[in-house]
Formats: sequence, C-alpha cells, structure tokens
Amino acid sequence: MRLSKSVLAVGGVVLAGILFTVMNPTTVHALAAALVQVTNTASNPVVTESVNHQAAQMIELTCNMTVVEPRGGNGQCFLLSPTTANAGVPYVVPANQSLIITAVDIVSDNFRNFCVPGTVYGENLQVAGTGIVPYSRSWDLSFIGTSRFGPTNHFSYPSGLVFAPNSTLIPEEDSGCAANFELTGYLTNN
Repeated sequence: MRLSKSVLAVGGVVLAGILFTVMNPTTVHALAAALVQVTNTASNPVVTESVNHQAAQMIELTCNMTVVEPRGGNGQCFLLSPTTANAGVPYVVPANQSLIITAVDIVSDNFRNFCVPGTVYGENLQVAGTGIVPYSRSWDLSFIGTSRFGPTNHFSYPSGLVFAPNSTLIPEEDSGCAANFELTGYLTNN
C-alpha cells in the first residue's frame, strides 16, 4: 500500500504542528500544572496546616497559683507544659524559638477566702530572662460568685502575643485573689 505524496505532506505538517505545540514551554507548563493540580472542594477537601496548628509546635502552659502569705497578697505559680519535669522551675522559652500565645484563660481561685465578690483584681505575667528587659503583661478580672472559683476570663489574641527566646514566664498577683492560668499557643523558629 502506497501513500500519495500529498497525504504524506499533510501528515508531515500535522506531525510538525503537534510537536511544536507539545514542545512550546507554555504548553509544557500547562500540562505539568494540570498533572499536579489539587482541587479543594467540599466533596474532596485538601488538608492544609499552618505552622501554628501542627501538633509538634502547639503548646499549652498551665499553673495553679498558690498564695505565699496566709493573709492574702503576693502569689505566684510556675507554668507547666506537658513536658515540664519539675513543677518548681518556671517555664523558659527555648533558646532557638519564640513563643506565640493566642489565648489566655484566667480563673479566680478563692481557696483561702481572700477574694471579695465584685472586686476587680489584677493578674500579671512577669517576663524576664537572658537578654530580656523585664516587663509585665496584666489582666484585670472581677471575682464573681460565692464558690471557690470565679468564671473563666478568656482573652483571645488572634495575631498572638510574642515572647522572645530565653523568656521566663511567671504568673503573679499582688491583690490577694489567687488565680489559675492557662496559656495556649505555639512555638515558632526564629
């Protein structure tokens, strides 16, 4: 079976056109993008996690304040994480990371009957450490109720409170009404 010259010529032109189209860089990029494209739909969701939501970076620090003086007044507690081995040692932000706190929950604790209902108390987070100029972060909350614990006071920080590497964090109060603290956030590399 012999093909005519005109059929071979048309076939050659078509083949050259196909090769030119496939070898064109924009076409190659479009084909590659189509092969690796991921579509995020309700029926086919794609899991994405930002650094602050990865389990290895999340951190929760808690402490239950103890009143130092039996008459009321100065109290402090040491923040503990699930990996803290010694309750008598304050939490220190790792040297190569920053701590980003996105939420603070504080509950008044009237365990020695020093909290007066309706009174506003100041709770502080003292920050110090190697290379850190000491400062304090403060919250005002009111003790409400007649039971031991007041309501949970929730403070949200969507963009985060940033604590530098080597920061030592110690919750304190000097008003007589102790409190329990819970700080939630994540660690991030500098």
